[in-house]
Parts: sequence; structure tokens; C-alpha cells
Amino acid sequence: MTMNVSGMKFARALTPARAVPEQVLRIQIGDEAEDISIPPDGKTLAACLEQENTVSCADLTTFKSMHTVETQGKNPEHCIFSPDGKKTLCS
Repeated sequence: MTMNVSGMKFARALTPARAVPEQVLRIQIGDEAEDISIPPDGKTLAACLEQENTVSCADLTTFKSMHTVETQGKNPEHCIFSPDGKKTLCS
């Protein structure tokens, strides 16, 4: 499966014998991400970490973790960027 996000190409390769996705890249952002979101510019990834009550962000241009923010509520499960990519809403 291949997905384009603002000119960036993400690919998931399947091995025919096992049909298991090949890991192309890994960014350490926390344990058990419940949901992820990428803004329209494709430069950032936000991940809701339900067990930690946080949202972690990673820079997709450097593939490094940027920062982690504690949520006011418990167990964030979903996150989405605003259309302009400047804000993230999590629930």
C-alpha cells in the first residue's frame, strides 16, 4: 500500500510468503499509540498515547520526536489537526 501526504510518499511493502508489512522506518514517540494524525503539510505526526494521557509529536522531516503534551482529560484516543495544521484536537 502506498499513501501520498503533501508530496511525501509512504510505502508499506508486503512479503509474499508471509504477507507481513516490512518496517521501513521507526520513530520512538511512546508506548501504544491509540491514533495518529498528520497535518496537510505532511511535516508533523501527532500520536495520542492513551495509557500515558499525552499527545506526542514527531517531526517527519527529521524523523525525531519533538515534544509531548499532557492532556487535561484521561485516555486520549483520537487526534486530528486543524485544516491549517496549527492546532491539534484530541478526545
